[in-house]
Amino acid sequence: MRHPVGVRAPLTLCLALLATPALAAPPTGWWAQRRVVLETVDLPVLGDDDRRVISLHLWHVEGEAPRLRITESTCAVRFEGESMVTTKVPRAVVRGVPPTARRALLRGDRLVLPPRVEVRGARLPRADAPLPTRPDDAAVADTDGDGRPGVTVRVEGIVDGDIQLVQRVTTSLEGRLRGDRIDGRLRLTDEQVVLGASSDTLRTPPPRRQRGATFSTRRLAGPRDCAWLEAHEADVFED
Repeated sequence: MRHPVGVRAPLTLCLALLATPALAAPPTGWWAQRRVVLETVDLPVLGDDDRRVISLHLWHVEGEAPRLRITESTCAVRFEGESMVTTKVPRAVVRGVPPTARRALLRGDRLVLPPRVEVRGARLPRADAPLPTRPDDAAVADTDGDGRPGVTVRVEGIVDGDIQLVQRVTTSLEGRLRGDRIDGRLRLTDEQVVLGASSDTLRTPPPRRQRGATFSTRRLAGPRDCAWLEAHEADVFED
């Protein structure tokens, strides 16, 4: 016997819904993110020096799944765990990185951000163009506003001094959305060229090996700025 249309249609629809993974609710709004990159620096004579590179970011997420738009702001970068050398990134370097728009895909609870290239200390015609190698190259830019070419970082410890460099950082992220948190894996490549340094020792940075990178993201109740995130980092990421 044939089923009446009014019975068969709901049954077919239910089976179809069961067969198709449901999309998670769009994580629109404001989020705080902390990234942790584990590195080993091969110091001449002294050997390996392990460190963590920690960065803080703010996200503003818009759109509907599966396609989302994320405005990302970098708030701080710091190095922890260095026993023989301490690297300091001045606030001016971070402030020189403008907020950027990123694309993201949300399928089920899986969030993917494709690779994005960020260049510091230079303005290139293309993101994949060669980094300048001379401080007088027209592509070099004083993006941290300290009057010196490129961006300047400070090194203290067995050697003290400043390094001027240009840098290209490529990041992609893949994580899982679980309510008010998104955690996952970060893929990061970091290309640097030293333009100048306060000593000959600092002109040739030691080799670095990356040992893994992760990120943790937490939903915020509303808009926040970088000063707030730095002040409340421990509370936001207490778990």
